[in-house]
Amino acid sequence: MAAVAVTLTIWQHQAWEQERVSVPEYVALRLAMPLETVFSQFFSRMHDAGLAIGQAPRLAEDNRALRDKVEELEALRILTVDVLLQNEQLRRKLGIEPEKPFDKIAAQVISRSSSRTDRWVRIRAAGGKELEVGNVVREAKGLVGRVVEASGDAARVVLLVDSHHAVRGADLRTGDEGMVHAADELEAGPNRLRLEKTRRGALIAENDIIVTSRVGETYPGSIPIGVVESVRRSPASVSNLTAYIKPYVDFDHLDYVYVLRAGEQ
Repeated sequence: MAAVAVTLTIWQHQAWEQERVSVPEYVALRLAMPLETVFSQFFSRMHDAGLAIGQAPRLAEDNRALRDKVEELEALRILTVDVLLQNEQLRRKLGIEPEKPFDKIAAQVISRSSSRTDRWVRIRAAGGKELEVGNVVREAKGLVGRVVEASGDAARVVLLVDSHHAVRGADLRTGDEGMVHAADELEAGPNRLRLEKTRRGALIAENDIIVTSRVGETYPGSIPIGVVESVRRSPASVSNLTAYIKPYVDFDHLDYVYVLRAGEQ
């Protein structure tokens, strides 16, 4: 045994001097590698199991929190449905007709006005569908205007930024309402709107979203109009304000719109 040990030691030193792995060392490494892999996997799994056991209370708490959130959302959904039903019953008692659904008709802009005050576009409906005076026109981002002349599938649409156009708007955050008109270009910039004639104490602020009012008869309610860029109050009375609005629609680059036509109940 001593002779074997001495032989292996000399063999190992010679291999080190030549900067290579000796045959016995190579054999030992090859034999130990499978065992090392087994032990490594075993201890890795033990480590993962320990982590799982340690995290179990937190995971259980997270699970309880998620169940509570689901129950809260379900209660909110039930409350919302109940409110909608009560609102429908109230509208019937007051003799208020429910809001009519609308068909959406795609249309292409085929021409536009060159005036900076009289703003309109001509559109042609897809599929030859007939358009009517009073149809509301919008695009994905917001309100465009309404049809003022119609002949078959062609129509002229007065734009929201026309100097003679007006729509009743509402602040989505506060509910304050007022009339939305085209703003003077020198005062507010191109394609800007102004909201004024609000109630005393209106709380309209920058970055508020303005939508069509549900009170108006010309347009359905809650169609996006734009966002408030600035608010100016009258020096004579702080209760009198004018809110300047940047429309969501790019009126200089309208290509395709869709027309809201009252559908059947």
